[in-house]
Amino acid sequence: MEQMKVRFEPLAGHPREAFSCKYRPIQGFFRKWAAENHNSYTQRVFVACADENNVPLGFYSLTLMTFEAGMNEEVDARYKDRRVPTIYMGAIARDKNVSSSGLGFLLMQDALKRCLAVRENVGVYALSLHAANGKVADIYEGYGFQRFANGSAHQDGEGTEMPAMFLALDAAAAAFAEE
Repeated sequence: MEQMKVRFEPLAGHPREAFSCKYRPIQGFFRKWAAENHNSYTQRVFVACADENNVPLGFYSLTLMTFEAGMNEEVDARYKDRRVPTIYMGAIARDKNVSSSGLGFLLMQDALKRCLAVRENVGVYALSLHAANGKVADIYEGYGFQRFANGSAHQDGEGTEMPAMFLALDAAAAAFAEE
């Protein structure tokens, strides 16, 4: 697959009002709250833009989060009675008008590289997220994410189950080393 030529950068004055994706809550977040959250360091938001312009083709957001036991037995044993430190991906999306399906992969790859850089300086176990639904969770499993063994999930405003998932950063580092 020929990779798109995009650059990734922190959100800073990129036009967001025309961004349109399949999942309305993520679209609304990006249009209305992404800049405020990014500027207040509540989350950090990164955008993918084509080399020739400043229009976001896609974005993702990262913050820190800890979880109680329940990811899986290995993690529970490693962290015993402590909370598990993770980098949490609050949102990831590509504009639905972008014709390349490879952009999602590039967004995830850039996010993982940033997570691995953080891991070099801060103790963190995994990249975690809540998938928008079961179908999206299946896509994340293709990237190596695992669902929490305890079945942890959030519900969105419409009652859709959003499974909790994680990817151990050791596994991400190993995958990048193989490339």
